[in-house]
Amino acid sequence: MTKIGKRSLAVLAAGAMLLTSFNMPFAETESKAATQMTAEKSTSAYGLSNPAMSDGVTTWDCIYFGKYWQEDTNGDGTADQNDEKQPIKWRVLSVDGDDAFVVADRALDCQPYNETYEDVTWETCTLRTWLNGTFINDAFSTEEQSAVKTTAVVNEDNIEYGTLGGNTTSDKIFLLSQKEVKNLKYGFDSDYYAECKSRQCKPSTYAVENHCWTRNSDGYVGNCWWWLRSPGSASYVVAYVYDDGWGRDGGRGVCGTDVGVRPALHINLSSSSWKYAGKMSSDSDSSTTTAEPSSAPDMDTVDASEIAVSVSDYDDLSAKGLEGAEITIDGIGETTTDADGKAQLENTLSVPSEMKKIHVKKEGYRDYIYYTTLVYPELVNVFVTNRQSISMKKKQEGDDVNPYVSSIVYYSDEIAKTCGGQHFAASDRVTFRACGVWNAKKPGYYQLYRD
Repeated sequence: MTKIGKRSLAVLAAGAMLLTSFNMPFAETESKAATQMTAEKSTSAYGLSNPAMSDGVTTWDCIYFGKYWQEDTNGDGTADQNDEKQPIKWRVLSVDGDDAFVVADRALDCQPYNETYEDVTWETCTLRTWLNGTFINDAFSTEEQSAVKTTAVVNEDNIEYGTLGGNTTSDKIFLLSQKEVKNLKYGFDSDYYAECKSRQCKPSTYAVENHCWTRNSDGYVGNCWWWLRSPGSASYVVAYVYDDGWGRDGGRGVCGTDVGVRPALHINLSSSSWKYAGKMSSDSDSSTTTAEPSSAPDMDTVDASEIAVSVSDYDDLSAKGLEGAEITIDGIGETTTDADGKAQLENTLSVPSEMKKIHVKKEGYRDYIYYTTLVYPELVNVFVTNRQSISMKKKQEGDDVNPYVSSIVYYSDEIAKTCGGQHFAASDRVTFRACGVWNAKKPGYYQLYRD
């Protein structure tokens, strides 16, 4: 996009029916499991998928991100801070564009929810301060911390007793809530009170050394209790998950010193700070730390010398490809999808990365305009973004905007404005933003700002 003097443009577009999120450095991500959903059939451009559930078994993609003390690496018989930090393995609970919502595979530490016995909420507890201070600094480098998104953490009331959850908080690191650990979308059993393998958790040896309780009998040997951020039956107790995966809503005293800490966060996948760690299922044993791969993982790689585009019908749940869709990428070239809805273009970029407009047309469908960043041919990596997946909507009676505007993009150096369902702190300043819009309602105006 050519730089021009700062001005505003009124662009005729449609009301928003479907919103698509893109990477925005200062964007706030909302963590709220208000809707129960089954795991979606989504695979991102980064090779990560949402959890898959089959016959009561959940399978997650996993990543390595950050390092923390976990095992006795120096052989002195104790796992403590004299040992080397090891890669933290995270389960991917959901993936949406450049955003992945992840939870630690294991309980990484053992800390009280609050250091004094009193009425608290997630907003006021000392564990929140510890996670966003001591833990984040111990576990992540400065570069890695920049890849952790600030999340608008919604704190619901206790699902059984109605104990107030408190105010929404803005956190880099947080704990899961009662509603999140019974959300099918994240791979959990929707019955909070059921024994559930996908909620069972084992602690690191370091957490055990810090007094994390573990089961020592029957089929749950080695499993621990782990904190949730939701309140218990009163404000001085906190909900947690039992060793058999059963959610406890009555809670444990906030000063409890034997409950594991299992951090959660949203990561910006466009960062180079993470590595793929393969898949694991709820039947897997996560009691041991898997060595960090020394080379790229064995997975489908994206060769940056080629730009691959796949096109499908948005309303076709089989995701069958659309043949004959005409694709134009500004400055790159034109092509048409084959019988499988796929097309390739030679990558002619001469700069490391550049934003390009992709325009897709097909008879009977609304035009699709999409802005994305492509990288130059010299970069070959499993995490590059030169693979685009596009869903097109059929034309409908009453459509009066052509082409169909799917993305609104502007450059700005001012206080962030709300765009669709995105969440920004009042003080956030943006330099780039994109918003996806479906053409389904009466035309409206979107204000674009560019430098």
